[in-house]
Amino acid sequence: MIFSSPWRNAWSDVLKRLPARSVASLSHVCKDWHAVVKSDRFMQQHTLLHDANQNLLKVMLLEPYHGVFFPLQPMDEHQQPSSNRRVVCSSKPVHGLVVGSCIDWKGTSWDFICNPSVGYYKPISEEYDGEDGSFFPGRIGLGYDARTKKHVPVLLIYQERNFATRSYQLDCFVQLIDTSCHWTPISTPPRPAADMQPAYARGSICVVCSDDRANAMDIWTLEEGVDWLLGHRIELGDEYSSDETTPLALDPQGDWIFLNTGKELAYYYPRTRTLTTICPIGQRLDGMEVIPMFSKESLIRPY
Repeated sequence: MIFSSPWRNAWSDVLKRLPARSVASLSHVCKDWHAVVKSDRFMQQHTLLHDANQNLLKVMLLEPYHGVFFPLQPMDEHQQPSSNRRVVCSSKPVHGLVVGSCIDWKGTSWDFICNPSVGYYKPISEEYDGEDGSFFPGRIGLGYDARTKKHVPVLLIYQERNFATRSYQLDCFVQLIDTSCHWTPISTPPRPAADMQPAYARGSICVVCSDDRANAMDIWTLEEGVDWLLGHRIELGDEYSSDETTPLALDPQGDWIFLNTGKELAYYYPRTRTLTTICPIGQRLDGMEVIPMFSKESLIRPY
């Protein structure tokens, strides 16, 4: 019924081409525009259009205590060095949504979901005591269930682990966004191979292997589900450590690899073997600690 009017269809065609923050502001102009913008059909059209037009990921800054976003800017006299808080975010947005984990200097940790393009932020789990060992890099991820059309956060928590024997007890939980605010336990995923991190690039599953002796990383790609091929080698030099570096995104043409070096976000260029830093991780802005956060245009605001 919302799109039965030719005028509303025309408004929809214009509005869906605008950035998410502009659309959110214009939704308050009148009831008709509000109805169009809040419809599932419009949100899907807006997301698909901007997903197709965005090749490079946009980076914003997040203050994780209060969920405040800032535009990316270089370090200046108003910024101070980072503290001991660790924040681990998902590698790429899913329809504009990003999940992450945060631990403060007291050892208290929590998980959150956000949409930086419209300033949306919400904790999605209770606080945990960091001393129990439940916090670790990459403990939370975000997927999408095409059958139910719901976004699905996945949370991994160690109940027990032994680094010497590589024995552990790991619990896995999922949550259906817009349906439930409770975590539901599911079967635990299999143990990964030692020193390998699974990742995704251009829809293909990849494995990242660290070469400690050369301080380098190899990205292997499973082509057509059959053969493993060495796609890229990242040579970090003396300034960065392969143990602390994580590939986050890969250019479709293979011209660059987006990295989290543990200290900074950076672009690595395989052809020239050079690395260009974008911003430090855990920096302070006007007294507030902020972290880099991926952003893609989207109007989705779950819960």
